[in-house]
Amino acid sequence: MHQHENGDDSGNGAGVAHMRVLSRAVADAVPSIVQQLMTTGSRRVHRDTMMLLERPLIVHVLAMTGGNQLRAARVLGLNRNTLRKRCRELQLALPRAYLRLGNLLQECGSSDQRVQQIEEIILVLLSLQLLVQLELHER
Repeated sequence: MHQHENGDDSGNGAGVAHMRVLSRAVADAVPSIVQQLMTTGSRRVHRDTMMLLERPLIVHVLAMTGGNQLRAARVLGLNRNTLRKRCRELQLALPRAYLRLGNLLQECGSSDQRVQQIEEIILVLLSLQLLVQLELHER
């Protein structure tokens, strides 16, 4: 998929088709999310839904960038200070050990299959941490 200098791939037919698929996947998930939030008595469905998406998005991009907040902010299209503020507001605190390990892996490069497997393990660990944080946040 070709990206323009501003990061926009909307001029590319494949990019537009890919965005339609992603849009459909999100649209398909919305009714279930809204129903579950309403069932639990949420009075802020919009805010709660956005948090459900934003938390794993930020965790994933931070893991993907080895915890580098500046690079993560660039990927997300945010100012680094905005990213830091959102992490505080969402109560996201990534363990420094995961971040250091992510940085070491990036220094090694990701062409080696073992490095890729370790990166996948880190992403699983970060995802598990996020699930625990979400569970604690709901209580």
